[in-house]
Amino acid sequence: MIRKSALVALFILAGVTLEVVVFGRIPLPGATPDLVAVIVVSLALAFGPRTGALAGFFGGLAIDIAPPADSPIGVSALVLSVAGLLVGLASDPGERSALASIGLAAGACAATLLVSAMVLGLVGSPRVAWADLGILLVTTAAYGAILAAFVIPFTLRVSRIGQPPVRI
Repeated sequence: MIRKSALVALFILAGVTLEVVVFGRIPLPGATPDLVAVIVVSLALAFGPRTGALAGFFGGLAIDIAPPADSPIGVSALVLSVAGLLVGLASDPGERSALASIGLAAGACAATLLVSAMVLGLVGSPRVAWADLGILLVTTAAYGAILAAFVIPFTLRVSRIGQPPVRI
C-alpha cells in the first residue's frame, strides 16, 4: 500500500513538474500536452478506478496551484478525478490492447479539455477560447496519444515491479 502510494505520488509529481516546466514552455501548435491526464489514465489502467480517481484529484489540484495558476482552484482536480474514475471502471486488464489504451488516453485528454472548458464557461472565466476549441481538442488528443505510447507501457511495467509473476 505504501509502495503504491509512493509510486503514484512520484508519477504525479514528475508529471506536474514536466508539464509546467518543460511542456508549458515549448511553442507547440494548439494545446499544451496534458501529461498529467495521460499519467492519470495510465495509473487508472494499472491500479483501478479508486487509484485513478485519487491520482486525478491530487494531480489536478497540483496543476491548479502550480504557476502560472490562472483558473479557479479545483476545476482540474474535479475533471481529472472523474476521468481517472471512469477510465479505471472502463478498463478491463484481460481485454486491453496497446492501441486501445492509447486511444483511451487520447480520448480522455480531449474529454478533460472539453469538460474543463465547459466548467470554466459556467463560472464565467474569460480564459476559455471557444473559437479555438476545435483545434485545441484535436491537438490535445494527438499529443495525448503520442505521450501515452510511452507513458502507459512504462507505468504498467513499473507498477508490476516487486510483484510475483502471474502463472496460468
